[in-house]
Amino acid sequence: MRQVQPVDEILPCGQLLILGLQHVLVMILILFGIFPRMGHAVASVPRFVLGGAGVVMFGMVAATGIKMLAGVNYVEQKANPYIIAISIAFGMIPLVADKFFQYMREALSPLLHSGILLASVAAVVLNLYFNGATPRDKAIRAAAAGAHHAEAGQPPLFARTSASCRP
Repeated sequence: MRQVQPVDEILPCGQLLILGLQHVLVMILILFGIFPRMGHAVASVPRFVLGGAGVVMFGMVAATGIKMLAGVNYVEQKANPYIIAISIAFGMIPLVADKFFQYMREALSPLLHSGILLASVAAVVLNLYFNGATPRDKAIRAAAAGAHHAEAGQPPLFARTSASCRP
């Protein structure tokens, strides 16, 4: 059975959701969308207060990422430190070498000048290359494909043989 991560590990505002304040948070967001005056109230907050809130928010995201990296197995899977190091290096490219992608197409500029996007894509690609899909992941995909075929009224994929596969 697949273990689900707690909400506080995924979202920085997860602690609010765990405290049972999700209904209050949803109502506040709905009110911001319905009444423009509430948007004006947010706009009247001084910039240094918003800056401080931004620092706290990004600090929570960094702390969550560090907590996730603490659970990575660095001993048995030797490629994991390299995946982390290369991903961080890709994320730093827009900051340290702003002309690195100057000859790329202009349409790709928003994607290539985002350090978060570059680091995320590098981490996912390197993780798939070095660690691949585990047998558990393959089993989950096979079960999902079997459920999809069962909904369509077809027998599950793993029950078919080569003789029963007809177009």
